[in-house]
Amino acid sequence: MRLLKEPLLHFLALGALLFAAHAIVGPSEDKVSSAPAIKITEADTDWLKEMWTRQWRRPPTGEELTRLVTDHLREEVLAREAMALELDVGDTVIRRRLAQKMAFLLDDTIQVAEPPEAELRALYETRPDLVRTPPRVSFTQVFFRREHGDDRARATLATLSEGSAGPEEQGDGLLLGENFADQDEQALGNLEL
Repeated sequence: MRLLKEPLLHFLALGALLFAAHAIVGPSEDKVSSAPAIKITEADTDWLKEMWTRQWRRPPTGEELTRLVTDHLREEVLAREAMALELDVGDTVIRRRLAQKMAFLLDDTIQVAEPPEAELRALYETRPDLVRTPPRVSFTQVFFRREHGDDRARATLATLSEGSAGPEEQGDGLLLGENFADQDEQALGNLEL
C-alpha cells in the first residue's frame, strides 16, 4: 500500500505512458527517413563550375567551388522545405515562372514538321486569304491651310507634276509629320490627320 502512494512510482508510470503514446502516435524513423536524400552529383558540380567560368571567365578555385556546392545544397534544402510547407501554392510569381519554364521545354521538344510542297500548294489554292497581306503604301503628304488660299497649293501641284522640285519644304507643317512609309489601310485609318 505504501508503495502505491510513492510519488516516484507515479512519476515513472506517467513517464512510461508518455513514452508509449509517443511511440504509437509520434513520427517513426520510416517517416523521417522517407524524404529523399539530397545528392549532389559530379554532373551538378560540373554545371556549377561551368556557370562560374561563364560569369567570371576563369575556373573556380577549390574554396570557391566548395562555397558554390554549399550554396547549391542550401538552396535545395530551402526549396524543398518551402514546397513541404506549400509556400508555392497560390503564388503568382512561382506559377508564372513554372509556366515559362514549361513553355521553354515545349519549344525545345516540339519539332514542327514542314509540310510537303504539294500540301502547301493545295492549301494556297483553296485558302489564299491565309497568305494574302493587305496592300501597303508609302507617300509624302503636302498640306495647305485654307486661310492661305488655293493659289499656293496650285503652284506647288504644278511644280510637283513637272518633277522640278520635291515635296520637301512645301506646304504647311503637320503634327504627325509629312512622310508615311509602308503603311496599311488600318494604320492609316488610325491616324487623325
